[in-house]
Amino acid sequence: MPKRTAQPTERQHQVALIQYARIMAKQDYRWGLLVAIPNEGGYGYHNIIRGKMRKAEGMVTDFPDLVLFHQCGPYHGLIIEMKRDHKSKKRPGQKWWIKTLNDEGYCAMFCHGFDEAKAAIETYLGMEGK
Repeated sequence: MPKRTAQPTERQHQVALIQYARIMAKQDYRWGLLVAIPNEGGYGYHNIIRGKMRKAEGMVTDFPDLVLFHQCGPYHGLIIEMKRDHKSKKRPGQKWWIKTLNDEGYCAMFCHGFDEAKAAIETYLGMEGK
């Protein structure tokens, strides 16, 4: 029986995307405007304290993972909620943020894995001047 390989986690997909963006930024500065929004929760005493501190600093639940701070076409910027794959659950709060950010003039979406997120950024940046 063939050995089953583990599927990359959402975090691993996001790390790969950020690494790719840093390489691409050497050719196109706009890729360097992609940043992560640290909104992850966690368990354990230290994470509870850190979570309370982040909430006091303005962290909000379910806000998307990545923002590309570059206006293209009619959009103020690109906002991505990373998901591991198409089976990953989309929480109601995440759906609310994506809809609300789209209503506010951003291009906000769920991306399932590195390849989909990379393609979304390439498509978005291709709207330049349109």
